[in-house]
Amino acid sequence: MSVLWSLSLRAESADETAKINEYAKELNQKYNFELYTEEYGGLKFFDWGFRYEDIDSDKVKPAKEMIKEVVAHFPDMKLTYLWTGDGSCIHWETISNNGVLVDVEPWQVWIHCEKESFGELLANIPFIKQRGFDVRCNEDEMDLCWEYDHISEEDLCNDTIVQLSKKMAQTTIYSYKSIMHGLSCKQIETFCVMKNGEGEWLVDWALEGLMFCWMVHCWALERSFSFWDIIKKPEDCFEQLLDNERMSGGANGDIYKTLSYSVKYEADNSANRGLGHWLALFKSEDKQWLMAADRMLYDCIVLAGMHHNWNTDSSDTPLFEYNEQDELRLFERISANWRRWPNLDEQKVYVNLLKFTNLDYKSILRNYLEIIKPHRKETDEVMQWLLQEIGDN
Repeated sequence: MSVLWSLSLRAESADETAKINEYAKELNQKYNFELYTEEYGGLKFFDWGFRYEDIDSDKVKPAKEMIKEVVAHFPDMKLTYLWTGDGSCIHWETISNNGVLVDVEPWQVWIHCEKESFGELLANIPFIKQRGFDVRCNEDEMDLCWEYDHISEEDLCNDTIVQLSKKMAQTTIYSYKSIMHGLSCKQIETFCVMKNGEGEWLVDWALEGLMFCWMVHCWALERSFSFWDIIKKPEDCFEQLLDNERMSGGANGDIYKTLSYSVKYEADNSANRGLGHWLALFKSEDKQWLMAADRMLYDCIVLAGMHHNWNTDSSDTPLFEYNEQDELRLFERISANWRRWPNLDEQKVYVNLLKFTNLDYKSILRNYLEIIKPHRKETDEVMQWLLQEIGDN
């Protein structure tokens, strides 16, 4: 299937748009691009600039050369060049600087405070604009947002929030950043809770899981928590998802998304909220729906939970009631399905959970080692980890 390529050049004002469009029309006497039709694409002019669309990659290359010529002809303009494929599936963006296109990474930052301080936050919009950012306001969510270049403006963006926090010294400011993919879905790449200029930008992929549940299943939760609650009180949000999971018998899968993100990206997390942090919120009644879900992660959690409790207030008593038949059945299921889980980070988490039990989990690793050995070098990372885990101990 062919890719529909779209190359556009955008100006910042009507006067600049008229100039770049006029010059592009002059250049087209040399390039001879056909004007746009819905059936074949082509060159089209707008009140913001111009765009060329085509599925023929051989024609896309000269279109990019024409855009470079336009950019070079107007070195004093700040022009934005956007190159996409199949809508927003493939996305590149550059801006002009002295007649040359340079890379940019368009991000967004969102800031929020409690209702009683929102008026003061609104009063500081002129300060943010003085820093060169175009601010948008969402009064329903009580937040502000602006776009910035992650490559060249990251430090300025961070300092703007620090200075804003100092201006509102008695107010806690919540922030998060997301990469602009051309999609409408918010993504919490990093977040910060700041007061009087003090705060740290952190990463917690479990929040991404909570965000996904909020976006997809908020109708079922009747919006019992807001988007900003995910950053302000993630444990409360997770417990509400747990309640929802218990009522559905584990059919929704909300909890799995959050836990699996925490497992897969544990090495990237800097918020000190590992898997155990979320497991401390489980109750003994969760055992049945966890087993019924037939997921590797859940099976390992149940096996570990029959010997361990992540809640420090109840650490002397295992989270789940021990049952020998359940233990043997789950361990057999894990053994049979292990080869389907090649991700090393996930395997490490599963093994760490099984270490809470008295089961011979190394037998699983030995079998897996024999399966992959003909296809891997001994220096392979997975091979090295397996050999180390099996060991002699």
